[in-house]
Amino acid sequence: MHDNLKRLVATSATGMAPASSTSALLRSNPGLRSVWHALKMVAPTNSVVLILGETGTGKELIARAFHDGSPREHGRYVKVNCAAIPSGLIENELFGHEPRAFTGALARTDGRFQQAHGGTLVLDEIRELPLELQPKLSGASGTGVRACWQRMHDPR
Repeated sequence: MHDNLKRLVATSATGMAPASSTSALLRSNPGLRSVWHALKMVAPTNSVVLILGETGTGKELIARAFHDGSPREHGRYVKVNCAAIPSGLIENELFGHEPRAFTGALARTDGRFQQAHGGTLVLDEIRELPLELQPKLSGASGTGVRACWQRMHDPR
């Protein structure tokens, strides 16, 4: 991997990499220039984007640049590591829940989709999500956006 990209990946993990450094790297590096052009075309749209790549290739930098170059740049940037959440809790984490939805649920909790409303939601390690959750994600990220705010056991 290019040394500048390695440095940006490392500083991005601490939240200290300025967006201008990321976009400058993407524009100046011949190998990444096509990524920059694709990003500039897609960022202004409301498209759902899947970023693929091996560990350490800068996927999160691309996601951050996508967010920073979009109309959602003033909204929240919410990242969820799907591999770090037990499969029994992932639905609550993403969609939230109402009080008494399950034992111990005392208060209404917003899910990550609602927290990211108006901004960008990054689902890292999405391949770790249970198969039965995929149709709900499809509805939340596609035309059925209202599903983003339907919490577990919400009577609406």
